[in-house]
Amino acid sequence: MKLTCTDETGGCLGDCCSGFSLSKAVQLTIMSDMAEDGAIIRNMLIPLEDGNFTCKHWHDNRCTIYAWRPQMCRDFPEKGNPCGAPGCKEPNH
Repeated sequence: MKLTCTDETGGCLGDCCSGFSLSKAVQLTIMSDMAEDGAIIRNMLIPLEDGNFTCKHWHDNRCTIYAWRPQMCRDFPEKGNPCGAPGCKEPNH
């Protein structure tokens, strides 16, 4: 899958990691340990004043744990839940 919000090497720019929303259903799933890697993800989330979240591993415009990121991060964006970065298109699955 090639997204439109990538750098010249095809790597994700990570714009969605710098500020993202989670539906109440996803938040409840993460908090209830029903999500794969739920405890890890809970520890990563930093609430923002606008109700969105950022990730504690997002530094200097890059993910510091990209190679070891949880499955939830690996699966994003998904059909019906595209990255919100300007110019990023929903992937074709």
